[in-house]
Amino acid sequence: RLTAEDEREMDLFHRYDSVFVCSEEDARLLPRLPVHVIPNGVSQEFSRNYRPSLGNKALLFAGVFRYRPNFLGIVAFLETVWDDLRQEVPDVELWILGGAGARERAGYQSLWQKPGVTIFDYVEHPVTFLERCALSVNPLLGIRGSSLKVAESLAAGRVCLSTEDGARGFGERGYRSLLTVPSIADFTGPLVRLLTDTDYRVSMERLSPEEIEWLSWKLSAEKQIGFYRELLQNRPDRNGQ
Repeated sequence: RLTAEDEREMDLFHRYDSVFVCSEEDARLLPRLPVHVIPNGVSQEFSRNYRPSLGNKALLFAGVFRYRPNFLGIVAFLETVWDDLRQEVPDVELWILGGAGARERAGYQSLWQKPGVTIFDYVEHPVTFLERCALSVNPLLGIRGSSLKVAESLAAGRVCLSTEDGARGFGERGYRSLLTVPSIADFTGPLVRLLTDTDYRVSMERLSPEEIEWLSWKLSAEKQIGFYRELLQNRPDRNGQ
């Protein structure tokens, strides 16, 4: 049931010819509107230099802390998963790309000082970290839209282990390198296998050219241009000509 605030937002949406969203899940939240899905994508640099993740046990979390679900997600991961995972895989590392000011926001609390955890402030080219890590993690809950970090990981040839919430926009496409679990507490078991069974992990990493194309900004731009052309062709001439 829609709240009064939801109804006001719907009234605003109806003032426009069309509404763009970036996931099918978002589109289903707006059933009474003319909605078009333009998925998030990545540039070609992420898929250009794939190398298997042999001999590496570093996890990558690329999520700026200014977006609250990112901050809460990685905090929950450190609180509920990290210690158990370190017991099973003592040499595992966690690289956190938290964006500008991330280390200052993290402060010196013991949570961020756990062995194997490194926080990086703003990093312009996450692809360089993806090329060096074993896989990525996306422990997000209660989000809307879709996580660009998921698309970047898949395109770069790195398995992404995500919550079902965090996989919005990509989970329904059947990517073999995107694995999902219901909750953050469920990460430990799959991570142990992914980190210790290299053949298993590498067998899922590389997507087909067609799957990489599905993740491209080029394809998303073509879809958006097509929708604009359709809207312009079907829109009434307001000058009466």
